[in-house]
Amino acid sequence: MKSCALALLVATAAPVAARQKRLVGKISDPAAFARITSYCVDPSDLPSDQAYDVRGFVQTEGKPGKLLAKLPWKLLPDCRENEPETLITLEFPRQHVIALGGGGVSNPTTTNPEDQTAIDYHTVAILRVFDAGSRRLLYEVQAQPLNSTPITNPNAGEVPSVARHDAMYGAFWTLINDVALVSRDNKR
Repeated sequence: MKSCALALLVATAAPVAARQKRLVGKISDPAAFARITSYCVDPSDLPSDQAYDVRGFVQTEGKPGKLLAKLPWKLLPDCRENEPETLITLEFPRQHVIALGGGGVSNPTTTNPEDQTAIDYHTVAILRVFDAGSRRLLYEVQAQPLNSTPITNPNAGEVPSVARHDAMYGAFWTLINDVALVSRDNKR
């Protein structure tokens, strides 16, 4: 009986482990991506409040033992004063999900408010890694906030910085896992 349960456990765990070993982001040039050794995060194209959140995130999570320290690349503090190999940019578009009373997802072009029971807005983080010299896109991933509750007011203003922080955390976590997978595959 124990061996049957063990076999069942192994059989169900194998597909889960196989799924976890897949890249989540899109890599356009795996060889160039695998050679990256330094980067900086460039918030210069963002609105001031979002740029402030990104700089704060990098300052906090770039410390030893924090999230960005898990990335095997060297984090350079300023993109203009240093010469990183790659630039990381972020965007925070709002994404909405329209749910029907029956639990399905409706057509977003529906204009009848009685057909819709809730409109949830999420802030997502789109993280892109560019070659610093050519500005060629090497990697891209989109991540949702990990812990934030969606905003249900369609007229709500800017999504709070907590949602941006959570979405950035998810995007960098995915990048770190994808870098580990690419590094492992290139060592073979």
